Amino acid sequence: MDLLTHIREKNDASRKEMAATPGLFIGIITEDLHHWAGMGICTVDDYEFYMDSMGLEDWLAEITSKSYARMRIRDCKTTADLEALNSEWEHYVDGKEFA
Repeated sequence: MDLLTHIREKNDASRKEMAATPGLFIGIITEDLHHWAGMGICTVDDYEFYMDSMGLEDWLAEITSKSYARMRIRDCKTTADLEALNSEWEHYVDGKEFA
């Protein structure tokens, strides 16, 4: 599947979910491929890696700091890297360690 089709399918699913759930808002993803290409995102895998990394960065920033999260995400080059970083921190909730 190409990137544009993938994004359109995600947007269609979001629109349907918003239509079925009054008051729900889901941001619509830009379908401008120049936008994505400018960030080095040209394939579905590139897109999914980017979205996963941004989600992990936001979560990690919540329990550490934005600068720490950015530094750690910058070192992640593969999905396995993201999974390893997540595993390192997944035992924390609200900045407090739990077992």
